[in-house]
Order: sequence, then C-alpha cells, then structure tokens
Amino acid sequence: MTAWLREFLAHLLPAPRDSGGKGRGRLANPLWERALSRLVLALAFAAGLAACAATDERPAARAPAPNAAAVYVQGVLDRLARTSEERRAWSIAILDIPDVNAFAFPDGRVFVTRGLLALLDNEAQLAAVVGHEMGHVTARHAEQRRALRQRNAEVAVQVGRATGDPRLVREIAALGVLDERAYSRDQEFEADRIGIAMIGRAGYDVDAAIAVLSRLREHSQLEARLASRSSDKADPAANMLSTHPRTIDRVKAARDLVASAKGGGAVNRDRHLDAIDGMLFGDEPRQGYARGRDFLHPEMGFAFSVPPGFRLLNSPSAVAALGPDDSEMVFTCRRDPGDGPIVDTMRRMLPRVSLADARPTTIGGMEAAIGRRPIGAGDDEDFRVVAVRFTPNVCVFLISAAAFRQPDRGEELVRAAQTFRRLDPRERAQLRPLRLKIVAVAAGDTPQSLAARMPLGENALDWFNTLNGLEPGAVLRPGQRVKTVVAD
Repeated sequence: MTAWLREFLAHLLPAPRDSGGKGRGRLANPLWERALSRLVLALAFAAGLAACAATDERPAARAPAPNAAAVYVQGVLDRLARTSEERRAWSIAILDIPDVNAFAFPDGRVFVTRGLLALLDNEAQLAAVVGHEMGHVTARHAEQRRALRQRNAEVAVQVGRATGDPRLVREIAALGVLDERAYSRDQEFEADRIGIAMIGRAGYDVDAAIAVLSRLREHSQLEARLASRSSDKADPAANMLSTHPRTIDRVKAARDLVASAKGGGAVNRDRHLDAIDGMLFGDEPRQGYARGRDFLHPEMGFAFSVPPGFRLLNSPSAVAALGPDDSEMVFTCRRDPGDGPIVDTMRRMLPRVSLADARPTTIGGMEAAIGRRPIGAGDDEDFRVVAVRFTPNVCVFLISAAAFRQPDRGEELVRAAQTFRRLDPRERAQLRPLRLKIVAVAAGDTPQSLAARMPLGENALDWFNTLNGLEPGAVLRPGQRVKTVVAD
C-alpha cells in the first residue's frame, strides 16, 4: 500500500481500536494483519460497508460455526491436547471468514477460519495447523516477543540519553526490529517442530505438515495470479524483514523433521470432507459478494465492476481491487453528513489531501465527484478519488496507480468506479451465497467439467485444482470425492 493511500485512509476513517460497538473504529480481524503483510488492501473498516448496512450484528468473524465443523475441530484439538506436554484449558473456534488463517492466544484459545478448512484436504492436515498454533502457546512465544520488544526499546532509550544522537537512536531501533523479526522466524520453526511431534504422538500422519505448507503456498500463488501480481509476491514471507520464514524454507525444514518421525499415521480425509460439506464458501451475504470482476451488495443494493486483470478482495466493511503494475483501489462507504455539494463533502473527508481538478459529475444517476492529487516532481503516483452520494451514505473509491508504468491505469480505474450502480429488486433477490459441496467423481468427469459447474467465472478451474490439491492436467478416478462450489 502506498504512503499516500495510507494517509488518505487515516483521515477518511475513524481511529482504529480492537473492540467496541458496531459502526465505530476498526474491528480486530486477522484479515487486517494478512493485508498489511502482503501489502494488499483488504481492510476492515467499521465505518464502511457492514456498518452502513444497518444490521444488529457485529460485522466481524464470529461464532457459531456450522455445528458439524465445530464438533469436528474440537475433536482434533482434544486429541492433540491429550498428547501435549503442557496441561492447560485449551479451546478452539471457527472464525466465519473466507480468509485462510489460524492463530492462538497465550491463554490456549486457538482459532481457525472456514477459509482454511475449505483449503485443507484431511484431518491430519488440520491437526498439523492446530498443533503448530499450540506449539506457539506451549513455547511461550508471545511472552518472549514482548520481552524482546521491551528490551530493544529500553536499549534505544538508554543510547539516546547517553549520546543525545537521534540518528543513532533510529539505527539502534532499526537493528532491534531486525532482531525481533529474526527471532520470530526461529519461533515459527520451533512451532513446526513442536507441532510435528504432537501430531505424531496423536497418531496422525506427520507428512501432513509438509502438505499443509505446500497447500498454503499454492493458495498464495493462486491469489497472486488472480491479482496479476508476480509469483515472487505470492509468499508474504519472501523477504528478509518478514516475521515468518519463507514457506519454501519451512517446507524444507519440515521434511527434515518428518524424516525422523514415525510415519504411517491416520489421515481421515472422509471425516474432514463430511465436516465441511455445505459450509459457506467465500463472502458471507451481509458483506456483499465478489463474483469474478463484479462486486454486488444485495443488502445495500449496489454493484460495480473492476477491469480485467484485477482481483477483488472483500472484507467486512471495505472492498479492495489489486491489479497489474501494483495498481490498487479501495472502496468503502460512510454515512453522508448531508451538508452541501458532493465536492465539498469529498474535500472535508480529506482535510490533508490536496485534490486538484475536483469536479462534480453524475454516476448511475447519482450525484458524484472526481478528484486527483497533483503529481509533484519526483512523484510517480497517480492518486485519485471518486465519491458517490448513495443515500444515506457517501461511497468512495480510493485509486492509486504508478503513472510511469502505465499512464492510463488511473483513468481505467476511474472508469471502473463509474460503473457504480443501483441493483434492481430482481437482481438483489437472485443473489445467493456460495457453499462447498462434496461430490463423488462420475465416469467421464474431469477437472474441467466439474469446474465448469462452479459459479466462479473464468477462475473456476484454478479454484477447483487449488481446493483439491490437484496439479494442472490431473486425471480424476470414478468414486473419488472432491470439493466443488455451488450456489445456495
């Protein structure tokens, strides 16, 4: 995310906080951390879409998850806990978000997302993920990182007091950050080691630890392709400043650990597929739907489209589009103050951002405005804003493109913003959520034929192969159970 776009959002949106009433502050969401680590824009803004939809539910990942899946994941945790070297009160919950993620708190609470459950292929793989997160807890990694952070801060303060040199303080602080991040990479390897030992003792196939890391990498590569980003950006940990080691390095290390562990344990693929059959896939209805290049929100009653080569990412209250040449667009809505022309409203939203050539226009029959930040010397960022008065809200598109790479990219995204329109009642009534459906392969079925039935547009085959861990050109056998996606 560019610095200007960060500043823009900082002034447009309320100050973040970790919890609170609906419609105020940024809700805590694992998607926020993933977005920052990948430099993508799947941002969780409580003043955005979900809050403006005016429901009584908090727009965040929440329980209860589907009952069969909840019972299933609890059974996996209990089986691992019986082999843990640490006796404590463990718990697990499924977060109702499509993001592929898992994490744990120091008190023993473990969380997995339904997006992760959809990606995994069997119970042993789930056990590998849960065991890894339990490993972080038993190794006291959170406490160790806090202690290291405090120590580094104290060293920087002492250097400042002793020398009075702010430049040196900054250098010491930078070295402390590098130290902490390298320490975190070591923690990831240690959590892998603990988790692999744990799933082995619990009787699971330890090779699942390798399969999980490969699945995560394949999913990241798919998302990069869909966003027209290079494959080297597929792995969020593929740089020296990451808090996680590169996935490929973890796979290599996991192979070494598995080589010395006892193999031949349980996989339990059918149990996993039974538990996720019928689970919601992708966006939940109240957040709107990203369908191919179209975003449609039946509750709020609007839609817009992004250009070819752009990937839509939906969060509880904002939508991001990532495209070629590191171009990006964020869409969000906030309540309309209703105090003047739309151009003035747009400027008041952004008190520290100079918008040249801000002009009124009409989009989809609604009052709108378009503005552009002047490009200064040595500045190649084409930064634009499109605001639409969509009563009772003002909806805003934040556009950032690299002018020197593709001079027309900014105009292309402005045209995309101008596709904003109201959904008619018939369209709203026809929109349905997507769900996973487990099917048995019939004679003559191929990945292509099964993917063609999935309402995922031109990316259906990529999704079918990734969900099922298949290489391109794979041959299916009759009776094989596979994951598909269907409209509810």
